[in-house]
Amino acid sequence: MTADAPSFHIETLGCRVNQYDEEMLRREFFMRGFREVGLDDAADVYVINTCTVTRVADKKSRQMIRRALRANPEARVIATGCAVGNPDARTARVSPRVVEVSNKHKERLLDLVRAELPAHHERDERNLRDAVQGRARALLKVQDGCNQMCTFCIVPFVRGRARSKPPQEVLAEARQLVGAGYREIVVTGVHVGWYGRDIEGWDLGRLMALLSRESGAVRVRLSSIEPADFPLEMLDTMVDEGIICPHLHLALQHASDDVLARMRRGYTLAHYDAIVEAFLTRFPEGALTADVLVGFPGETEDDFERLCAYLTSRPFAHLHVFPYSVRPGTAAARMGGHLDERVLQARIDRVLAIARELEEAFRARFLGRTVKVLVEEHAVGRCRGTTDNYLTVEFEGDASLVGSIAAVEVDTLTPSGLAGVRPSVASR
Repeated sequence: MTADAPSFHIETLGCRVNQYDEEMLRREFFMRGFREVGLDDAADVYVINTCTVTRVADKKSRQMIRRALRANPEARVIATGCAVGNPDARTARVSPRVVEVSNKHKERLLDLVRAELPAHHERDERNLRDAVQGRARALLKVQDGCNQMCTFCIVPFVRGRARSKPPQEVLAEARQLVGAGYREIVVTGVHVGWYGRDIEGWDLGRLMALLSRESGAVRVRLSSIEPADFPLEMLDTMVDEGIICPHLHLALQHASDDVLARMRRGYTLAHYDAIVEAFLTRFPEGALTADVLVGFPGETEDDFERLCAYLTSRPFAHLHVFPYSVRPGTAAARMGGHLDERVLQARIDRVLAIARELEEAFRARFLGRTVKVLVEEHAVGRCRGTTDNYLTVEFEGDASLVGSIAAVEVDTLTPSGLAGVRPSVASR
């Protein structure tokens, strides 16, 4: 690929579904002969893949659009993602030069680009190796949209109704990713537990088994799933298949049944905890991770104390903690009992402190142990990767290890993971 080939940069905010969309676009750019540059490197095309889950996400999306406009005033700047579908995010007001492409039409984004910047090559699968180089884990979106309509969430309005990708398309894409060099496939979606309800004879458990047996991946990981959609039989599938990672990201949001009901989450804490108990029984060293939403309208001191008590009662490996953010058009925006900002911030700070303690305690359990790490990155003589139970591990090694599974003896806690030494490479 020549240095004068058209250049691109994609900046993504938000969830793994957005990250998957980025990877799909990125691979398409490479296969069309484009070369990738940094955000501040005067690209010919910038794609800002926005998020609108909170007001902070809206603000960051607009900031990234402005940064791209400053980096190259002559560039084509395209805003896509969820903020584009939300008029209150105001991405269109940043500049008349910004072209908006909705999630619904994201797959046609490359057609828009090629109309003005024809690439130096026709579509060429060989260019995919440039997109994969130095990468070991790939996202695979199997489903999009959401039907749950939680009272605080704008996502169903900007992503649309739930729909599943046909299983043979999922398998074909997984095989292409494995053939290109990826070792781990992360199954994701907006409402992934809904998978298969629009395809006769299919559900998420059957799809996970299919990918485990026929994709050729070394690991298959399940992304975030809703408790109301999680069948306990899925845990049996995880045990039976062997290569499905012992990692469960089970969206909690809250531990007060009153708050969960007002959120319209569709489960109680008892239902949630039964899944947690079943998971930890089968996978005592598995990673249990969750989303937590603090400060929902009407959250009382008792509600909040129930949340803190539950979080400290289970060995969560990681918590994604969010403050409630008003999303105009949602039912929660019209509710009373919105918390004072100072009260909300104090509660957020306390939950974040709990999260840090839980994460450190989980990581500390593996000091002095040997873990298997999928090596994903290399820089300055050190490798970095992830265990099947979602621990980040660093160790000394060379670039040839990227894409391999390395055994690492853990001897150090780092600020966000673990570090150790490599006695041997377990497999390649």
